[in-house]
Amino acid sequence: MRCKALSDTFRAAGWRTKIATRRTTLDVMRNFMGAADDCVLIEADAPRCEAAAIGVALEEPCDLMVVDHYGMDRTFETATRDYSRSVLVVDDLADRPHDCDWLLDQGGTRQIHDYDGLVPPACRLLFGPQYATLRLEFLQHRINQRRTTRSLKRILVSLGATDPEALSLRALDGIAATKLPVAIDIVAAENSPHLGALRRRIGTLPDNQSSVLHLDTGNMAALMASADLAIGAGGISSWERCCLGLPTLMIIVADNQTENATALDRAGAAVILGNKSAVTAEMIADNISHLSQDEEARQSLSRAALGLCDGLGTRRTLLRIASGETARDGQPVSLRPATMADTEMVYAWQMAPETRAFARNPELPTREEHNAWMARCMADDRVLLNVLLQGEEPSGVLRF
Repeated sequence: MRCKALSDTFRAAGWRTKIATRRTTLDVMRNFMGAADDCVLIEADAPRCEAAAIGVALEEPCDLMVVDHYGMDRTFETATRDYSRSVLVVDDLADRPHDCDWLLDQGGTRQIHDYDGLVPPACRLLFGPQYATLRLEFLQHRINQRRTTRSLKRILVSLGATDPEALSLRALDGIAATKLPVAIDIVAAENSPHLGALRRRIGTLPDNQSSVLHLDTGNMAALMASADLAIGAGGISSWERCCLGLPTLMIIVADNQTENATALDRAGAAVILGNKSAVTAEMIADNISHLSQDEEARQSLSRAALGLCDGLGTRRTLLRIASGETARDGQPVSLRPATMADTEMVYAWQMAPETRAFARNPELPTREEHNAWMARCMADDRVLLNVLLQGEEPSGVLRF
């Protein structure tokens, strides 16, 4: 899903993209892969052989190889350099060595030193949910539909496509125990081993709890936008829910979701129920009942979530790595997203006479006016405010 989101963004900017994967993955992804996606099917097993197979299938060198696979490390990535000019690794574990020019880790608690000794010295790191690789439809729903205060009427249950631990059944037990009059959207995969049991449990829900089972849905953004509460896992879907301000009861279903859960918990953007083995239907029921009666708690979760992820991550990635431009001194020129920490630096630039000479408003802004302008840019989903880098040195500001 992360590669698909990156592919769509790069295609929209005029790139030609191919996605290399195994047929089993493509079967699961069929509702997400459009006709425009050019897929390279790989059957090789050993990392180096797999890299060679991709090179043969490409037929020509590529400008960028994106590697997003927990089973791949430096061995595979080095092998792809025979036909790729640069390598971007997507990772969130920081548990193995990489050979890459860029590394994207969208976890909310990651620190630069976590990758000490795991990436080359010249590797540039893209950290945090501001780089979360969400598909365009999440940004569109965020811009078009602002959340307003509303009662808890619709719950989304999405705990992984195949849900091997049958957590969706536990979630439905918890919802049923509340006896609240709610609509329920349940997301699952057609190849889920518990699909039969899930269908039977749906059939026994209380009369005041209507439900719809969505199999292999390609419409997650719309489902999240229409929900008032989610019971979900802590992977990429956690940032999708944040982008749409959806209050969430989160269950950690895999070890690599702990970082996301920690970040969301610190920010007050989700209620972390705990690890999959420890979460009970009673815990789920108690938390739903509490949130159903506490409108301010739901709104607080929504506000905190919206502030963590804005849906512009793939565009920031594109702007950061894909310019290929150089300054007069030969240093590479790139863009990084501006933050409120840049306020003073940008203010100094704004006050320079050579800047004001080209400004629409030649009057010098007060510090308060400038701070308010920065805050507006940060909060506007239609604006991408960037710091221009010459090498790694901040050299200007550019707003889209």
